[in-house]
Amino acid sequence: MIVIPLQVVANIAHVVLDETGPFTQDWITWKQVFLLVDVICCCVVMFPIVWSTKNLREAVRTDDKAAVNLMKLTPYYENNRVQDLA
Repeated sequence: MIVIPLQVVANIAHVVLDETGPFTQDWITWKQVFLLVDVICCCVVMFPIVWSTKNLREAVRTDDKAAVNLMKLTPYYENNRVQDLA
């Protein structure tokens, strides 16, 4: 529940740091911290999607409802995976 707001705050702070420039000693450290927070938040969001997709692929063999759910979830997973690589 806190992951998305944390990611938004980290990205806003990263933009503010980029705009202010390296005026403080710890400028690079803070940029790296906010980047790390952003990457961790992305992983926290993507992990359940990947896990669900994997489980649904296994369940498709026995259940038609799982096949429908997999069809709904797969485009979201595919789109986000392509954007993360770019």
